[in-house]
Amino acid sequence: MMMDLRCCGEKNPIGVDKQNIRLSFTLSGSLEIENYEINLWETVTQKQVWHRENSFAESLICWVDPACLQAQTGYQWQGVAHLKDGTTAVSETARFETGLEQWQGRWITGCGREGQVLEFCKRFAITESPVKARLYICGLGYFSPRLNGKALEESYFVPPVTDYSAREALLEEGSHVATGHRVTYYTYDITDLLKAGENSLNVEVAGGYYSNREKKDFEPQPDFSFGDPCLIYELHIEDKNGNIRKIVSDTDTMVRTTNVVSQLYSGEVIDFTEKPGPFSSAQLCAGPEGKMTSSQCPADKLQKKLAAVAS
Repeated sequence: MMMDLRCCGEKNPIGVDKQNIRLSFTLSGSLEIENYEINLWETVTQKQVWHRENSFAESLICWVDPACLQAQTGYQWQGVAHLKDGTTAVSETARFETGLEQWQGRWITGCGREGQVLEFCKRFAITESPVKARLYICGLGYFSPRLNGKALEESYFVPPVTDYSAREALLEEGSHVATGHRVTYYTYDITDLLKAGENSLNVEVAGGYYSNREKKDFEPQPDFSFGDPCLIYELHIEDKNGNIRKIVSDTDTMVRTTNVVSQLYSGEVIDFTEKPGPFSSAQLCAGPEGKMTSSQCPADKLQKKLAAVAS
């Protein structure tokens, strides 16, 4: 009998919100289950922090009490199935890591013409390879991060569209206004990508749905944009002595315009005759009002490439 263990629908995820930890395991095999239990403990201390017993159901799902968990902490867990024949089946150990709660990074932006993609750059040096490093990041409307030239995200159109914050145009129209505003951030394990010496984080940010003003001059369509393209991030780098260095988004991040214009309705245009603009200091901006929330669903991924054929 096999057990497939998932946390928030994923195998061994990192950067999940402690308020929304959902553990589940699915059993394969024909043995009858009497009841089951889930044991959860902190990875470093090996201290058990949560235990749950329940009667059997075909799909086994439990919500972890957030009061038992800490932010940015690694946990391990196991499922134990007690069979009707009196035997017990124990799963392999699974793990997850909770995400960031208190953000020190600040929302930043840059200047460019309408729809122009911005590239942010943060160069920094470390004296030795880290034992652990995480990047917490969100770029609105869509972002694509690279560290030392390597792409961190294989998906497209991240983060997913949410109701980022209140919009003046909707307030003026008297339309229904949502109150559960949220902004989706992503967590990346960058431990193996950092090297002793100089490192570079580069992030391209396009307006997407967050900054979309294409139809602002078409009546009766008002400007439904949430704001200008913007970025927030934090790098947490831990050395062998347990010291954690934080590098956060601020005006010491550089930004420049690219030769790409990306609009929600008219698509993307690359001007190969235009060179990227010079780097300058990023500007602080208000950013959205929504609560920073870890990704709750898979993003769009490339499934298949089609080769061109002669007509």
